[in-house]
Amino acid sequence: MSAGRAKPERNVLELFDIDVSSERVDVGEYLMRILARCAAWFEASGASIFLLDEATGKFRVRGQFGIDSVIPEDATILSGIGVAGMCIETGHPTVINDPMSEPMLRDRILAPRSDLASSMVVPLLDLESRCIGVLNLSRKHGKRAFSPAELAVASSLGRHVALAATNASLLATARAAQLETESVLNCVAAAVWVIDSEGRIERQNPASIHVFGEAAGIDWVTATESMPSGLREAMRSAVEAKPEAPVRLTAEDIVTDQAWTITVTRLPDLGAVVSLEDATAFRRASRDFARMKRLAEIGQMTAAIAHEIRNPLTGIRSAAQVIASDPTHAVDFAAIIEEEVLKLNSLCEDFLEFARPLALRLDSVDLRQIATLVAQSMEAEFAKESIRLALELGLHVPIIEADALRIEQVMRNLVRNALQACKPGDLVTISVRPAEFSVSDTGTGMCSETIDKLFTAFFTTKSNGTGLGMSNVRKIVEAHNAEINVDSQKGRGSEFTVRFRGKN
Repeated sequence: MSAGRAKPERNVLELFDIDVSSERVDVGEYLMRILARCAAWFEASGASIFLLDEATGKFRVRGQFGIDSVIPEDATILSGIGVAGMCIETGHPTVINDPMSEPMLRDRILAPRSDLASSMVVPLLDLESRCIGVLNLSRKHGKRAFSPAELAVASSLGRHVALAATNASLLATARAAQLETESVLNCVAAAVWVIDSEGRIERQNPASIHVFGEAAGIDWVTATESMPSGLREAMRSAVEAKPEAPVRLTAEDIVTDQAWTITVTRLPDLGAVVSLEDATAFRRASRDFARMKRLAEIGQMTAAIAHEIRNPLTGIRSAAQVIASDPTHAVDFAAIIEEEVLKLNSLCEDFLEFARPLALRLDSVDLRQIATLVAQSMEAEFAKESIRLALELGLHVPIIEADALRIEQVMRNLVRNALQACKPGDLVTISVRPAEFSVSDTGTGMCSETIDKLFTAFFTTKSNGTGLGMSNVRKIVEAHNAEINVDSQKGRGSEFTVRFRGKN
């Protein structure tokens, strides 16, 4: 080194000088800056760095600097092979002035370079003393050899280089993941906001700008001021609730006939991600579909009522004609007229029951008591048909909030249907469990087509049925916020299960 040339000051903090504000982190460019600093600090004419490729277990060249660095771009190092391989294997740095004179290296050198007077090889050890790379520094002939003091400094520096290289790699991976996430969010049609732990909007996608403009950095409550009242309150309450699991809810504005779906996902200690989808079109389509379905049901209902009324009216007309032509038969045919009128009245009662809104009288109900009452009241009917009836009441008291008379109506209807599906010797079982009951039988069973139509108004498989019984059953069950499931196989019987939701 010339007398007037000042030696560069070694400031290891310079190794961590990376532009975190840049959209992309160029690890190769960052490593080149590290190599340039190391070459200046140690007056090396060449410097290179190899980093571990976790996938292959090889150490690949990731950067080189200086006139003496002529390493192929695809060069690799294997642990235990060559000077650098030996340093990787042992974890100890070394200075090599004459590789062939070193007993430990003699059998490990593949092709020693004759143009280099001195080389210093420093393994890069992470905080767990695992070798994640190797730093090579060299001086040409005519330059002084690396000293033991410089080796000691380089060895200490290797820890910092390893940490800096690891940090750069992690930052590059994180930034790439961030860009990928932002790219995905920018393609999402739903409006998305990322809210920090202080309740400020940290990030938003382009779709969200159409909702209330550019809002990054603005308080969430302030940003939602311009929203319709129904949506504003739903958005605020969804975020303020701080749910542990993702929450999905709907909001609507009656004035503008708009609807939205809101999803809030908490980020532990970071805030939340809120997405908003316009569900207006879906809501209107669902409403139109429900209206069309209702009109179709009314059409089917009208046709069924007309068919059911026609038969009794035909009988009444025929009886009236006979009485008119021969009054001596008045007594006999008056009975026929009365019977047909009773059929019409029963049909009207069933229809009114189906059409009338339910007014439930809720109370604490013990399903076991209802099951016992139904079984006792229908015992004679089962005995008459030689069909067995069994009760399975369980050990727990299944108390629910329900309308006892309506639940009894449902259970009685299901038990009567099971009775009618059985032949002598078959078995019908009423089972009661916490928050549910079931009625099963070993009767004829049903095919899938029948199951699909089972709860349709005026659909019946009975010659004298109106087809409103099961429709009323479902109506009562749904009014209790419960559900009814059917499991049936042709020739093997059926099972109807009524399950109540909520706390019981």
